Amino acid sequence: MRSPTVLVVDDDPNLREILHTVLAGEGYQVSTAADGEQALGRTEGGLIDIIVMDVMMPHLTGLQACYTLRQWGDHTPVLLLSGRAAGSDRAAGLAAGANDYLTKPFDLDTLLAHVHALLSSEPGGVVGGSCPQRARRPNRKGSR
Repeated sequence: MRSPTVLVVDDDPNLREILHTVLAGEGYQVSTAADGEQALGRTEGGLIDIIVMDVMMPHLTGLQACYTLRQWGDHTPVLLLSGRAAGSDRAAGLAAGANDYLTKPFDLDTLLAHVHALLSSEPGGVVGGSCPQRARRPNRKGSR
C-alpha cells in the first residue's frame, strides 16, 4: 500500500517548503511545482492523488490549471489556496473545477483536515488504501 501523493503548487518557495514539510510529516508523498504550468507537467503520469494549489501564480494561475485539468478529464481532487476571501472568488474557484477552497492565512491543522477529507471522499478511498486509477489523458506534448 503506497502513501497518497500530494502535489503542492505555489510560487512562494517558503510556503511550498512549509507545506512539503508538514504533509511529509503526516506520511504523505509530496511533489512540488512553482506554477500552474509546472503542475500540469507533474500530473502527466496520473500518480498524484490530490493537488493543493495557490490561485495567484505567474505563467498559469491555479484557476487556469484547474480548468485545464478538468478539460483533460483529470478528476484529481484540487484544493485551491487564496488570499481572496470574497464569495465571488470562491465561486470562481469552484466553477474552474476545484473541489475545495481555503483562504490564506490558514491554520495548518485546517489544511490537513481539508486534504484528508478530500482524499477520504475519493472513490475507492485513497486514504489508507491504494490510489484509484485516474482518467488517462492523451499525450499532450506540444498541445499547450
